[in-house]
Amino acid sequence: MMIRLLCVAWCWLSCLPLLAQDTSDDLGAPGPEHQFLENLVGDWEVTVQFPVGSSQMARGKATCRGEWVLDGRFVRMEYHSTFAGKPLTVVRYIGFDRHRKQCIEIQFENTRTDVLQLTGEIDVAARTMTCRGKHIDHSTEKEVEVRSTASLREGSVVVDQVYVADDNTATTITLTHVSARPK
Repeated sequence: MMIRLLCVAWCWLSCLPLLAQDTSDDLGAPGPEHQFLENLVGDWEVTVQFPVGSSQMARGKATCRGEWVLDGRFVRMEYHSTFAGKPLTVVRYIGFDRHRKQCIEIQFENTRTDVLQLTGEIDVAARTMTCRGKHIDHSTEKEVEVRSTASLREGSVVVDQVYVADDNTATTITLTHVSARPK
């Protein structure tokens, strides 16, 4: 009987830390940064601007659908367009790792096998998300530094992706796309 009583007491005492945990700060649950990401959900009409050659800018259009995946922890954004007469699909996953306190952005394209992986921060008050990482420059096939900044504006999202070569021999390339809600 005494052994049974000791076992019950030990089990009860070992559960006390679990009972005392504050579940309001569950790092596995979506947080304020995920509320920021809610702004990316929905259907978008995208205008893209990018450099062609040394002095000209090209423009294009795309459609995008942003939706929550994995129980509201990541936003999946899928873009559809044409580039050089061929279909172009870009899929981005954006989330916030509350353990590491950093934004995660991963991008895939149907025209390439490399993956763009960026990490950074979300400034909820400033309504911006800035991520950095390395990627392969499509024109030189060299690794470059990438900085991606998304700014929320009234009814739109503006994203600038800046590519700078590690050896600073290539000029800086800025890809800008403005997403607006369809009318």
